[in-house]
Amino acid sequence: MDALILNGSGLTLEDIWEVVYLGRRVEISEDAFKRLAKGREIMQKLANEGKPIYGFNRGVGQNKDVVIDDEAIDLKIRRCSARMPLGCSHITAMKKCGR
Repeated sequence: MDALILNGSGLTLEDIWEVVYLGRRVEISEDAFKRLAKGREIMQKLANEGKPIYGFNRGVGQNKDVVIDDEAIDLKIRRCSARMPLGCSHITAMKKCGR
């Protein structure tokens, strides 16, 4: 089975089902990866300016007002850059996409 190429559009429930139940490989298109990098650059700039960003430099849920320090953000960035799963092992599709 061909790899599922994530490009920012066209993802179907059938695609997700194939990833979860058939073990279909997942890849990110070069163009989508460039868009992710650009978005990340913008988000980092805003965070450096002190703008609160939910789930990035602020917590989530009941912790939405908790400030996340720069060291924790750097660790999160390194883990994302290495394409390591970020603790979502209970979601099969996320595990498969994070490999």
